[in-house]
Amino acid sequence: MADYLVQTIKRLAEEAAAEVSSDERRRFRHSFAEGCASRIYERLEEMRLEAQAGRMKSDDPNSLLPALADLYQSSRARVDDFITAHFGKLHHRTHYAGGGHNGGYVSGYNAGDKVGLHRQVIGKRGAQEPHP
Repeated sequence: MADYLVQTIKRLAEEAAAEVSSDERRRFRHSFAEGCASRIYERLEEMRLEAQAGRMKSDDPNSLLPALADLYQSSRARVDDFITAHFGKLHHRTHYAGGGHNGGYVSGYNAGDKVGLHRQVIGKRGAQEPHP
C-alpha cells in the first residue's frame, strides 16, 4: 500500500503543479505532497483508533482490520525505540512552516481526503489500485 500512496501523491502533485508557474512549481509540488501526506496520516490514524476500539467494521470477511490494531501496537514500541536511538526525539509537525508554498500545502491537504485507503487490488497492468 505504501507504494500506491507514494505514487498517488506524486501523480496528484504533478497534476496540480501543472497549473502553477514554472518558478514556483518545485515548491508547490513539495508542499502539496507534504499536505497530502499529512491528511492521509490523519485519516490512517483515525482508522487505526476506530479499529482498536472495535468500531470499524468491514463488509469483507477477509478484512485485515482487526489485525491492524494488533500490528500497530506490537511494532510501535520497537519503531519508537529505533527512532530514539538513531535520531533522538522527533517532533510531529502540526502545521506547515516557512519555505513552502502555502497554496500547495492546502491543495494537497484537501486532495488527501480523496485518496483511497482501503485494501489495494492489483490492476490489469500490475499496478495497485484502490479497492472501492
